Amino acid sequence: MDLSSSSDKKKIYILGAAIMALVIVIVLVVVLSAKKSVTVTNPIANVTPADVSITPVGSNTAPSKTSPVQGAIAKVGEEYLYESDLNYELTYYPANDPEGARDILTQKMIEDSIILQGAQADGMIRLDPTIYNSKTKDYSKRIDAVAQLKDQLDQKSTALEGTVISIWFNNMGVGNAGYEKGKQMAFTEISRLQKDIKDKKISMEQAGYQIKNNAALAQLDSSYRANAIFNFSVSDNQKITFSPEIDKQIYSLNQGDTSGVITGKDLDPATNQQIDSVYMVAQITKRSTTTVTSYAQWLEDKTKAYAVEKY
Repeated sequence: MDLSSSSDKKKIYILGAAIMALVIVIVLVVVLSAKKSVTVTNPIANVTPADVSITPVGSNTAPSKTSPVQGAIAKVGEEYLYESDLNYELTYYPANDPEGARDILTQKMIEDSIILQGAQADGMIRLDPTIYNSKTKDYSKRIDAVAQLKDQLDQKSTALEGTVISIWFNNMGVGNAGYEKGKQMAFTEISRLQKDIKDKKISMEQAGYQIKNNAALAQLDSSYRANAIFNFSVSDNQKITFSPEIDKQIYSLNQGDTSGVITGKDLDPATNQQIDSVYMVAQITKRSTTTVTSYAQWLEDKTKAYAVEKY
């Protein structure tokens, strides 16, 4: 057996193991050193709130200008509209969609401002700080003013045609029957005729004919035949009868309507007082309405004259 040969092999083996261990140590040192030299950067670690821009939900564009007046949210022509104005409007508006409500009411406020300024330009109103261009305006008063202007701007002409029958019991004085008896006789007769007309048993012309041929009515009014019936054709609130109160009731009727018994007052020569004097029934045979001035067209024209800025 060759012992020297065996000993040499052991030495070679030990030397190889030592070299391998040294290589491993060197590799570990290199790897650890490389890790220490690498820096991982957090992309949001150095971002401050000032660097972040958040777009509110429902907002498509940012305001184009900064308000020059504190609390103002818009300017229409020469008038500033304020957040406090919008808050008042929001108080009386359903809150199902707050963002949508703000947009709708802001547009309403702009339209109201155009109405006020346009109406003043046309000499329809004199504006003052109680309703216009003031942060402390009376907003309820402003709303009323706008509503009244809208009614004035949207004017219509109403044309009426129809017939009136009447029985007087105080025509320039009381008749031979006396006031109370004459009043009762007139009411009984006109009520009967009104019911028959309403029930389509007779026409207005037939009712007038019956009045003219009722000789008993001469005790109430010596001119009963002349006053029995008349036709009318009017427009734009022209006079129909001697009484504005009676005319108002007639103008309120629709085409084809027959009124109830209408009581008219006239002067009592004996007392110089207004007393019940006549009973009438009116029927409308034709009613037509045409637009004289259009609010919508007026507003469209005025909108072009007033610049709008939102803040």
